[in-house]
Amino acid sequence: TGDRLGTKQKVLVFMLARLALSTRNSEFPATLAPKEIESGTNLPGGTVRPKITELIKDRIVVQDGKGGYLVRISAISRAEMILENAIAKQE
Repeated sequence: TGDRLGTKQKVLVFMLARLALSTRNSEFPATLAPKEIESGTNLPGGTVRPKITELIKDRIVVQDGKGGYLVRISAISRAEMILENAIAKQE
């Protein structure tokens, strides 16, 4: 499935995974710096940052004011639709 996802969806999956992990382990905050997303997804910064901007415009991700980004809890269902649509297009 990872091969079928576009870069926007890969960034989103990584951010959702971190959000889920943050609920179980306080050592992993839900907020991520772009560099953390780059290293976690193996995508270059020139790819990651525009995708974060798209996710902000989609109202799925918010910036925390300190340079970090996180998935809005209220946007989980929209995030799910983005992922489902990406997979459906590949089938």
